[in-house]
Amino acid sequence: MAVSFLAWPFAAGSVGIALALVPWGLGCFSANSAQQAGLSAAAPALAPALLALNTSAIYLRQAAGTSSGGWLIAHRSYGVLSEAGLA
Repeated sequence: MAVSFLAWPFAAGSVGIALALVPWGLGCFSANSAQQAGLSAAAPALAPALLALNTSAIYLRQAAGTSSGGWLIAHRSYGVLSEAGLA
């Protein structure tokens, strides 16, 4: 994901943006399945509750990131989004 945040300011055109987003998508969405498998294996009897809490935490992080990004756009500019994401 860090590769995408570093490449984003230099991405131009549809192809450049697509190339910058591929590492982000692979890094963001590939980790969830492995994380859920690890949670299920760690405590099989509690797997349904653990997976529900994990999913809730993912949605909470998405909401926090979206609201933070909206605040940055409203008070700064689009240009700081990649730097904030990298931080």
